Amino acid sequence: MCPQLCAPPGHLAPDAGFPYIHSPMTRKTQVAPKNFEDALAELEQIVADIESGQVGLEESLVRYERGTFLIQHCRGVLNSAEKQIELLSKTAEGGLASAPMDTADGETPAQ
Repeated sequence: MCPQLCAPPGHLAPDAGFPYIHSPMTRKTQVAPKNFEDALAELEQIVADIESGQVGLEESLVRYERGTFLIQHCRGVLNSAEKQIELLSKTAEGGLASAPMDTADGETPAQ
């Protein structure tokens, strides 16, 4: 049975060549969480829900799509933070200065 002939037009996965379930959230504009920590907490909840097996297939796909968005959002936040740290760490000569980070108790970590 050929999925290209059996599925209605526009209902084929772009590269997979088989029908997919169209959910209301598919390709919908995603709303970013207000901060990195909220994004990470939501992502952890999505993973727990899907791994529990208590979520149906369609809802799992919707949550997977949201999780993918959250991963991209978190990577963007982390990349921005890394660039900001690099800018703050540049020496007058344009090189990067490195210094050991202080731990929570104010001690320099053992190397």
